Amino acid sequence: MSKIRIVLFAALFAPLIAQAQSFESAANVNSETNVVPSGPIAAAPTAVLFDQGPLTNGTNGATPISILQNVAPFNYCTLGASGAGATRLAEDFVVPAGQTWTIDTITVFGYQTSAVAASINNATLRILDGSPAGTPATLFGDTTTNRVGTTALSGAFRVASTTPTLTNRAIQAIPITVAPALVLQPGTYWIDFNAAGTVASGPFFPFVVPNNAAPAATGNALQFTTAWAALAMGVDPTLSCAAASTTPGPLQGLPFRVDGTSASLGAPTITPATPAGAVSFTLPGTRSFVFNNAAGATASGTVTCTISGAGFSVTPITTQTIAPGASTTFTVSAAAAGTGTLSCVVQGIAQPVVYNLTAGAPVALIRTPTLSLWSALALLMGLGLFGALTVRRFS
Repeated sequence: MSKIRIVLFAALFAPLIAQAQSFESAANVNSETNVVPSGPIAAAPTAVLFDQGPLTNGTNGATPISILQNVAPFNYCTLGASGAGATRLAEDFVVPAGQTWTIDTITVFGYQTSAVAASINNATLRILDGSPAGTPATLFGDTTTNRVGTTALSGAFRVASTTPTLTNRAIQAIPITVAPALVLQPGTYWIDFNAAGTVASGPFFPFVVPNNAAPAATGNALQFTTAWAALAMGVDPTLSCAAASTTPGPLQGLPFRVDGTSASLGAPTITPATPAGAVSFTLPGTRSFVFNNAAGATASGTVTCTISGAGFSVTPITTQTIAPGASTTFTVSAAAAGTGTLSCVVQGIAQPVVYNLTAGAPVALIRTPTLSLWSALALLMGLGLFGALTVRRFS
C-alpha cells in the first residue's frame, strides 16, 4: 500500500491500536528447541492476479527466511499476528482500471509453532467491498464455513534475527477456495479471514517483511479481537519483548495472494471512424476520460458528451468550457457489459490538447475545432494503452 494510505490508516485507527492485540512474542525465542518439519512444498502459482509481499527477506543457506528484526534499530517483538478462534485478520487489494478479475483462490501464509508438517486444516473467508472496520457489503463467503484447500509448506521459515537457523516456524501456504468464482470490477476490495490447525499454537501470520535497512511500516492490515484495529508491530527498546514492555510500533501488512484470471474491459469500437461521428462500444464497469486544453493554448473551448443505451451513463452530460491549461473529466459507467453510443463533440479549440485514459499515459494530439474526442481514443487504443496495470509481486 502507498505511504499516503498508510498515513490515512494510522490516523483513522490510531485510537484503536492501544487495544489488546493477539500475537506471538519473540520473548523466549533464544531458548527454544528446534524441530525439523517435512512434507510437500506448495507448487509454484500459475494464475496469480495479485501478490502482496515480500514474504521473505533473507536466507539460511539455500532456505528462504522471514526475519523478525528483534535487535536495534528495529527492536521488533512480534513474530506473527494471531488469526485463530474469534480473532480475524484483514487486508486489501486493488483490481486495476481496465480489468475484470475472476477470483478462484485466496492464499494466505501462516504457521503453527513446532508443527512438523503442514497443519492448518481450516480457514474461513469473506471478500468485502470495503474495510471491515466500516460497513462494507459481503461479496463472498462468511465467518463460519471452512473453505481451505490443500495446505502445504511454503519452503520458508519465520525466524528472529538472533536465531536465524531455527526451523520450528515453517510458513504454510494456505489456499482458501472461492467457489463459485467471484467476478470483480475495478476497485479496492478487502479479504477477512481466520484459520485453525492441528497444533496447539496459533495459527499465526507473519508480516510483510521490512527491507532490513530501518524500522518502517509495511502495510495497513487489520486485526479483530473485540473490534477491528490497525495491526501494529510490537516494539521494545529493552529487547526483552515482555508483554509489559512492548508498545505499538509501525503498522504492518500481511502477505497474501489472489489467484484467478483477468480480462480487459471491453474496448470501445469506433463506428464510424470519422472526426464528427458518434461511437459505439462495449464497456463493463467504469472508465474516465480526461480532456485537457494543454498549457500554452490561447483559446477557451467547449466539449459536450451525450450517451444512449440501456444501463449506461456519462457524468457530467452538459457542455463544459475548458480554459487554456485546464482540464475536465467525463466518466462513463456501465452496470454490466453491453453496447451503448457515446458522442463527444469538441468545439473552438485548434491548439494541441491531451487526452488521457485512466489506465494509460497522456498522448499529445493536434485537434481541429470540430474533431471528436473518440477519434483520439481510436489512436490511443492502437497504442495499446488499455493494458493491465502492474500489481505487486513477491520477491
